[in-house]
Amino acid sequence: MASFAVSLEIVKRGKPFTDGEYVKDCFICASEELFLEFKNKAKIMKKIKDLPLSAKTVQDRTAKMSSNVTHVQVEDIQVASDLSLAIDES
Repeated sequence: MASFAVSLEIVKRGKPFTDGEYVKDCFICASEELFLEFKNKAKIMKKIKDLPLSAKTVQDRTAKMSSNVTHVQVEDIQVASDLSLAIDES
């Protein structure tokens, strides 16, 4: 789920999918200091390092989220009792 959260933030800002690796690298660097005194630091760092954030993964996560939005919209339209449509003729 974390890869979906990061992917969503990347696409919301219009950044390239390749920024996933950059975000991961930043997170690893910051985490080294943030979790310095945590007893389970090694476990936390492993989870971060194992986080899939390649450009392909970010692209796939984005496509899945987009597909889900489309699916939910179609379902909502199918069960709607009324439908209003506004058309801009400009």
